[in-house]
Amino acid sequence: KERTGLVYERRFLNYKYKNSDLLSMHYTGTLFDTGAKFDSSVDRNQPLEFTLGKGQVIQGWDQGLKNMCVGEKRRLVIPPELAYGDRGAGSAIPPGSTLVFEVELMDVKSGERIYPGAPGAQASSPGLLDTIE
Repeated sequence: KERTGLVYERRFLNYKYKNSDLLSMHYTGTLFDTGAKFDSSVDRNQPLEFTLGKGQVIQGWDQGLKNMCVGEKRRLVIPPELAYGDRGAGSAIPPGSTLVFEVELMDVKSGERIYPGAPGAQASSPGLLDTIE
């Protein structure tokens, strides 16, 4: 309660998503050293959907997105060893790059991801985070 009489409640999401749940995230990725943007689901207006903990995204995301609530925003600074390491990713991410991601959890859906091409599947964007080796 504020001195002015205003009363507010802090609400927390009690639901803890499971590793089999589908997360829908908006993100913008930049290089730590230069600030250059290399990818953004926000620019495409298409959130990235993936299952956390299944190796579908870089390790820094698998670790840094745990226990987020829908609507929560985080800034992740990811060292190279939890991103693309010494190999980099194409011309956009040089080898050994530390990455910065501004992320927002848009939605959580129960169950495993339906992959493109499967019955009822929707196409997903081919962003940099779709695949990890």
